[in-house]
Amino acid sequence: MSYLNGAAIIDAARKCGAKSVHPGYGFLSESASFSEECANASLIFVGPSASAMRSIASKSEAKKLVQRIGVPVLPWITTSAAPNHEMIAKLVGFPLLVKPANGGGGRGMRVVHRKEDLTPAIASSHREATSAFSNTGSKEKKSTELVLERFLPRARHIEVQVFSDGQGGIKHIFDRDCSVQRRFQKVIEECPAPNLDNSLREKLHNAAIHVIRGVEGYKGAGTVEFIVDDDGGQFYFMETNARLQVEHTVTEMVCGEDLVEWQLRVAAGLKLPKSPQLKGCAVQARLYAEDASNNFTPCTGRLSVLKLPQEVEGRVRVDRGVRQGDTVGSHYDPLIAKVVAWGENRADAVHELRRALDNTHVHGVKTNLDFLKNTLEHPSYKSGPVITSFVTSELQNLIKKPSLEPSTLSPAKSRALAIATLHNLLYDHAKLYKHTGEESPWSSLAYFHAGACELPETIPFDWVEGDLNICTVNATCTKPHQKNPEFSIKLPSGDCLLTSGVLSDSGHNLLRVKVYDHILQSRDGISHYDTATNTTIVSVPGDPVFQFRPHTKSPQNTTTTTTGPSLTSTTSTNSASASAVVTPLPGKFVQFTVKKGDVVTPGQTVALIEAMKMEHCVCSHCSGVVEDLALCNPGDALPESFQLLWVKRN
Repeated sequence: MSYLNGAAIIDAARKCGAKSVHPGYGFLSESASFSEECANASLIFVGPSASAMRSIASKSEAKKLVQRIGVPVLPWITTSAAPNHEMIAKLVGFPLLVKPANGGGGRGMRVVHRKEDLTPAIASSHREATSAFSNTGSKEKKSTELVLERFLPRARHIEVQVFSDGQGGIKHIFDRDCSVQRRFQKVIEECPAPNLDNSLREKLHNAAIHVIRGVEGYKGAGTVEFIVDDDGGQFYFMETNARLQVEHTVTEMVCGEDLVEWQLRVAAGLKLPKSPQLKGCAVQARLYAEDASNNFTPCTGRLSVLKLPQEVEGRVRVDRGVRQGDTVGSHYDPLIAKVVAWGENRADAVHELRRALDNTHVHGVKTNLDFLKNTLEHPSYKSGPVITSFVTSELQNLIKKPSLEPSTLSPAKSRALAIATLHNLLYDHAKLYKHTGEESPWSSLAYFHAGACELPETIPFDWVEGDLNICTVNATCTKPHQKNPEFSIKLPSGDCLLTSGVLSDSGHNLLRVKVYDHILQSRDGISHYDTATNTTIVSVPGDPVFQFRPHTKSPQNTTTTTTGPSLTSTTSTNSASASAVVTPLPGKFVQFTVKKGDVVTPGQTVALIEAMKMEHCVCSHCSGVVEDLALCNPGDALPESFQLLWVKRN
């Protein structure tokens, strides 16, 4: 993790003659020890002082501070101060939220509804927090203390952007609503928070300034986060982040200011600029490599196609972390990009963002793109605001795939389907029929005639787009006796497109093609077949990039077997009726939650693995009895689809 290597960063700053270090908005931005190391190296740390950070870095210490100055907090206690569950139930009550005193990003957070579930929740939170925050570029030993606080089932997550120049000047720069969350992580944020009573908004702003003023020597950017009870409108302090947030971009869009420039000005000893004016509304969507239909499990893989929307100054902004061809691994956060849109009002901003996401195309790895689109189209979100349980309660509606009905086939998608069909037709036959001459007959397609490679009258092709979108097209060779014969591709809509093309490389993976629409207007295109993923990627100038896979039905009860020298079954064979439970993604083994002989049900957690600094549940997909367990030790690296245990079906 080179980006957390404070010594290397300081060394690089010295070598290039820099006078200051901006820590970004990751772990180093809240590392008091890194701030001190910069000072010792005569470098200006762009952020609050080490002492200021230490006073609010811990959620428990921050809560004590705000309680002293009169800002409301929910009932809470720390694990170190709670001798037993009875005291926790009495002082905090249920439901409650378990979360690490140090850290953030939703890691280690668990909701507990019953006293008997508290012990495993605390253990799980502790494990995840230790893994996520034990190597954060800080020489200080992070506390493993946990905070337990009352959980509000119906609440909004609202935060206030603040700045202090360290010379008595403290300002807020509006508020943000971050209530659209999964796994306690924000995915859609907006500024300003919608439908807030003016009185409540003013109280939130004043409370945020009051909190920062209560931190001695605070200098720089900060975010004060609140939970707002949707039933009563009362707000409660949650935490303070001594840095810019990932979502600071929406604030920049509505105020026209560069908040990093504000940070640099404050670090240089200048006073805060005058307060900006709020203009319009901005909404941000976080594009993640994850499987929304599988509890938002992070996904890994190579980004074979990454086409992000075009930026429009003042309207659409895109911050990316990867490029096409990069690999999303399991060691870092799976965030691919942030797409931000501005509008004169909230409806305009949401519409602009939805249009930008329509021009976003990612292939090679699963993403939450459809989830983001569905969220923006959901009636509750469009009318706004929503509460933090919105994603959980509406999940089935938010993860549904748009059906590939004939009426939804755009001209661009129709062209892409026709090209993909032609490429797969030629690819399959080029691999099937070997040639011995100097020139491959497939370079000109001249062998589509009687006596050479006669084709059936019509060949059906079933296609998948994404995970569930399936349609059938029919290909017919209309001119088989020409050097470059044409093919008629009949689409689900009933339309027919004429195509012809040339396989232009020895592996037949690249096809240069010409496609004609119903009025015989010609368009050139390129199709690339990715053998690793069995996908066809189609690019036509002026059209979005599309990716399709041929739809094939897999035999029932098939599994991918992956074993290593120390990761094997305790027995050599398992019964024919046993069904394997496999890892959903690469990760480190944590523990089994069942043992041999236990009865399990569908959806029951049977093991825990760690990936991308978070614990993930591995669940049984069937009911039965655990027949066998793999020999795994805590910390063992497991590949995706590794067989963890076997369940003998009832």
